[in-house]
Amino acid sequence: MLSRSLDGAHRSLGAALLVLSAVFLIGLLIGTAAGVIGGVVDMLLMRVVDIAMTLPGLVLAFAVLGILGPGFVNLLIALIIADWAWYARLARSLALGARSKPHVTAAKLAGISQWRIVLGHIFPGVALQLGVVASLALGGMIGAISGFSFLGLGVQPPHAEWGALLADSRLYFALAPWLLIVPAGFIFLSVLSANLVGNALRDVAGQETIA
Repeated sequence: MLSRSLDGAHRSLGAALLVLSAVFLIGLLIGTAAGVIGGVVDMLLMRVVDIAMTLPGLVLAFAVLGILGPGFVNLLIALIIADWAWYARLARSLALGARSKPHVTAAKLAGISQWRIVLGHIFPGVALQLGVVASLALGGMIGAISGFSFLGLGVQPPHAEWGALLADSRLYFALAPWLLIVPAGFIFLSVLSANLVGNALRDVAGQETIA
């Protein structure tokens, strides 16, 4: 069980990091573009975001999985589709706020080109703040992937994944409780560690913003 739990770690943790990286990049590019360009582009992109956010994330993920069918790759696609819009809207808000920052105003008065201001002054700040938010969501993403796999919608046998191991072990808890405790312990420690790291990054980012 320990060996299978260690083997499943790269699927549980790797999948969570992959999904968050994808929604971070998609949200960052779309949200920053909408906030910086504005006008018709902003309106069109935000209408797409509004459509994507009409359903709660988990409901949308279940709907996508219902269309694509269970499977590890399909689960990743479903979670990306369910979460990207929220990051795009947040990135847009951050980009709009960054446009009125003093250093951005000073760069405009100095005659620096629009693209240099976006790439050098707006984009890095938005990416930093959005990355902190994504790091805080890592624990929840690990739990979501394990939950879907527990329901049989994620990793399929014979591959190991913490949620799938919990599902396979629940019938034998009275006879062999360690079969359930080991993967549950990995999930608990991973979520706890992710939350602690996310909080530390938030504090560091806050100090840098103040500085």
